[in-house]
Amino acid sequence: MNYAQIRAFYSVVREGGVGPAAKFLNVSQPTVSQHLRALEETAAVPLFERRGRGLALTPEGARLFAAAEHLMRAVAAVEDSLATPGELERGRLRIVSDSPPVVVQLLKRFRDRHQAVTISTALASKAQIMAEIADGEADFGITVDPTVGVDYTAIPLRSDGLSLCVWRGHPLARKRRVELMDLAPEVLLLREPGSRTRNLLQQAMNQRDVTPREAIEIGSREVLREAVALEIGVTVFTASECPPDPRLAYVPIHEPGLMIVVHEHLVFRKRTLIRPEMAALIEIARDYSAEQAGQRMATASARSG
Repeated sequence: MNYAQIRAFYSVVREGGVGPAAKFLNVSQPTVSQHLRALEETAAVPLFERRGRGLALTPEGARLFAAAEHLMRAVAAVEDSLATPGELERGRLRIVSDSPPVVVQLLKRFRDRHQAVTISTALASKAQIMAEIADGEADFGITVDPTVGVDYTAIPLRSDGLSLCVWRGHPLARKRRVELMDLAPEVLLLREPGSRTRNLLQQAMNQRDVTPREAIEIGSREVLREAVALEIGVTVFTASECPPDPRLAYVPIHEPGLMIVVHEHLVFRKRTLIRPEMAALIEIARDYSAEQAGQRMATASARSG
């Protein structure tokens, strides 16, 4: 019995199979299977039993897993203690997000401290993000108001309001803020179904019984901006999705009695081994969250004053 065998066993249980465990450990499936066979030979008892297409722990396997979990937590604690800021010399992270501005902020801060870590990012819907985390394809997700239950941890990152995007010559461009009723006479350009911004806007409009004159589904943020610039219609973005553009104006949406806000979170599985590079990103995310909270408090104080 050795550490590699125990880690393979632990990963198969946590990841839900030999294939996912091999991906998590960055080794081949035959290597994981070989470790499992060797461990069972040493234990002289079966650790798994077949149930349909999956594997289930035997009573002996369950006891071994409980002991292995204590061991893996101790190993993670040792790795965390050695992974002081600026000393990560290797590692990999995959982050899936529905918010390019937030993932870029975290990526910038992480790269400033840990350039040797390989990072891949991808844009995805909320459902895709949670699926990738559940399958072990991604280490972290960044999404709006995730339903995490007991299996996931969600760190709040920031809250973001909505802004109406119009062309510069539009009458609403001169206003300091707009209400939902201002959208009724407009041609409203929308993201694809499932978009966080579209869902939030439609929920709010339903609550106020507001229907636009016409709605057109466009798709990506870039195409939406071009469509607004060509005066096809108006659209809505979160405040962080409003880069400067001389052709466009962004007007905050303020609806009395409604909180039209998206809350971004960093999400990861509780039941996983936190590698040093993951611990480093979690620390950065918590620092970022604290900064954003401080900025919100300062803004609220300035407004009230």
